[in-house]
Amino acid sequence: MPRLVHGNKEASIDEIIAARIAAELDNESFASAGAVSPLANVAYRLAKATHAPDMIIATMSCGHLDIAPSPMILSLIESLDCETAVAHAGGDDTYSTYYQAGAVTHEIVGAAQVDRRGRVNTIALRKRDGSLIRLPGQGGMADVANMHRDYLLYVPRHSVQSLVETVEIASSARGLLTEAEREPMGYRTGAALVFTDLCVFRLDGESRQLAVIETRPGVTRQQLQDATGFALTFDADCRELALPSNETLDILRNRIDPLGLRRLEFVSARERSALIAEILATDRRMVERCIAAQRSHTAPD
Repeated sequence: MPRLVHGNKEASIDEIIAARIAAELDNESFASAGAVSPLANVAYRLAKATHAPDMIIATMSCGHLDIAPSPMILSLIESLDCETAVAHAGGDDTYSTYYQAGAVTHEIVGAAQVDRRGRVNTIALRKRDGSLIRLPGQGGMADVANMHRDYLLYVPRHSVQSLVETVEIASSARGLLTEAEREPMGYRTGAALVFTDLCVFRLDGESRQLAVIETRPGVTRQQLQDATGFALTFDADCRELALPSNETLDILRNRIDPLGLRRLEFVSARERSALIAEILATDRRMVERCIAAQRSHTAPD
């Protein structure tokens, strides 16, 4: 996986994108962590552990409200979220209270394919021979894509297959984009961005098409165009994407995501099995150490 040197550390692509997404969050953010977006979950916790301590993170589809930024440990994460949450709620309650009311500012999701108008396909991809590859789907994103203040997507592997002129199947989209369209519906207007391993796009309110606003250091505009399935537009203020600080990298690696769950979204299917086995083994060792420490602490003298 490509790495970029910054200060005394080397930042991998997954770390750069996690930190860049986290930078979109502030103390006014209300972020809902979906069940299938480990990168977004890591970014939320990183933001709360660094520059946005007062933001609200809700996990379990808003079942755990305002959790602490505890580590992403597989065997303990739900218990930690339940323990640290300020309140607990049911799915029906949260949908009407938070989503429909436009209270959620962010629910950042991964996309298998995005077209130049920001429409998403996570249903099926067509192979070169014309057959379809069925994908896992996306939960309720089609229902809530317009409700969040900010519409943020990420595509881990930027290619002509993942960034296309027009998606064959539009599984979700930001139909209400401008303030004039959103305000009558009771929705706030925020950023509409797509993050990839090569650049950051903004969905422009006038053209209603994606424009490049940031490029990964070392990636030329021609390289970016060659990897994209439609003609690119570059924002007049397009700049290089900022790399995370050494302090941010330390917090990300050692406090927020010690297992490296964020990596799962950036490896190929061929590499994923080995990475999952590595993560599960590390998780088991960490939990065993926690149990041993707890037993030692509670054992009678």
